[in-house]
Amino acid sequence: MALPQELRLWAEQINIDGVTNMPQRRSLSNAEFRDGWLYGQTISAQQLNQILYLLTVYSNSSPAVPTLFPTAHPIPGIALEMNGQATGDNEILTDVYGVSLPDISGDAPTGFTYIVRQA
Repeated sequence: MALPQELRLWAEQINIDGVTNMPQRRSLSNAEFRDGWLYGQTISAQQLNQILYLLTVYSNSSPAVPTLFPTAHPIPGIALEMNGQATGDNEILTDVYGVSLPDISGDAPTGFTYIVRQA
């Protein structure tokens, strides 16, 4: 089990996901940390719901699930556009799609394209 101080440091380090561009961790308020987590007291149902929500809301069911991405931004280096290009040496993508990704760029809404995580 992590020390309370390690939990505090972990919760304060907000990482922005390169594909979804969303924060991956929830910061803990000082009062929340001091009054609950630090002393190992029971967390509230609200806190637990928020943690479970954050663990599930931003995660796809598989790393090979296509994600909508705005065409106004460059494709992140950790992603491939779903436009028929080769999957490369990515075992997960090769297992799901074969040697090349399907071209579903025409199915995306205007201003968006589909990308898939390659890392």
